[in-house]
Amino acid sequence: MKRKNKIGIIVLLIVATTYSAFHERQGFSAEKAANYATANAESKSRNMCALYIACALNAGGQPVPLLRGCDYKWYFDLFLHNQFKGISVEQYNPQIGDIVVFPKVPGHPYGHIAMWNGEQWVSDFKQRNIIVSKAYDINSCSLYRPQTIVR
Repeated sequence: MKRKNKIGIIVLLIVATTYSAFHERQGFSAEKAANYATANAESKSRNMCALYIACALNAGGQPVPLLRGCDYKWYFDLFLHNQFKGISVEQYNPQIGDIVVFPKVPGHPYGHIAMWNGEQWVSDFKQRNIIVSKAYDINSCSLYRPQTIVR
């Protein structure tokens, strides 16, 4: 592994630890995050779903770094695994602040990430439904729900 990559990974782990500690003190408002996501969503995709969702999470009190161009499943697992719990796709009933992450597939090298705002899924745009491309399969997605919520 190149030295530059090792340094980058170390920096990401330090940042993740710092953000995790901050979250434990501050709490998370799913409503604030969902409202921010909805207010800032575009009319069509800009291929920046992770950036938009990271901004929404920050607005809700869950600090995450604003990264672009990485595998979104890896990104979510690294920065939010302690603050969100995985939930089953079977008999899923969405709640405000829930996150869906689709893994990378051919034609979508990073995957997709979106948040439920209480009425619809929102990423960098307001989605018609949870699946935004025929390349994605609902059975391959991961669903997450915030564990610590403040109002």
